[in-house]
Amino acid sequence: MYNCKIYDYGNEKQYRFYSKVYMKDCKSEEDKSKNEDEGKKEIEEKEDNNDNTELNNEKSVDKDRSIISSLNRTVNKIYEYARANDWEYYVTLTFNSTINRYDYDECTKAMIKFLKVTRKHNPNMQYIMVPELHKDGAYHFHGVFSNIPNVDLVDSGVYSFGKYTWKKENIPSNLLEKCRLIYNMGRYKYGYSDIQEVEDSKKTANYICKYITKELVIATKGKKRYWASRNLNKPIVSEMLLEPKHKEQIKELVKDRIIYQKKTEVDVGTYHNEIEYIDIKK
Repeated sequence: MYNCKIYDYGNEKQYRFYSKVYMKDCKSEEDKSKNEDEGKKEIEEKEDNNDNTELNNEKSVDKDRSIISSLNRTVNKIYEYARANDWEYYVTLTFNSTINRYDYDECTKAMIKFLKVTRKHNPNMQYIMVPELHKDGAYHFHGVFSNIPNVDLVDSGVYSFGKYTWKKENIPSNLLEKCRLIYNMGRYKYGYSDIQEVEDSKKTANYICKYITKELVIATKGKKRYWASRNLNKPIVSEMLLEPKHKEQIKELVKDRIIYQKKTEVDVGTYHNEIEYIDIKK
């Protein structure tokens, strides 16, 4: 049983305090998330009764709870891998007319082929790739990469500042020195690619998780939702069962080293849990 998890990311730690006590299942975490723990696998080629309203409502709650649980497992695993490693590049891959961008399996196969080609030229590369589901049902992929010295970068002629992009001649004069050149990946043959240097690995870890949505989980039921190389660092995770006073004692001990803090709530039917996150410098 536990109501606190500690994630050691190297230079930083994260405490997660839960309002409810979790009971460990007999099955291992690997068994429970076998379709989602892609860091333990090489990349692969494959990827009612309306008469009883109360019963239907219970089924709906159970279904929503399952979706939320699956979403949280996926997001947490991606975040752990992303947070425990330093990243050099952030990549976006879209698909042209040669690929049916509304077919998840077809998009996935194209993305995997690209990973294999890139790894052939960069055998020590580290990566995480995740899908994004657009409102119109189309897919594309986002990823973070490191150790890709032989990546083929092509000048796109476009510069970015935050969410804004311009051709060089159109950049506002006050932002000229702050904008970054966007490159394309020359070995990507399935559409448009965008590769930019990562400025903050921690922020990137948060950013890449936002693409894992409830809609994506529903649309990709039983399918992989991220790809991670085997050579990634993983956080050291420990669990504790705390009395309320012990939680407050820990918070008091680390208060001078806190760099980030937030609270979230999970509500699905009658299920409710509060989670408090505290990041500290070691």
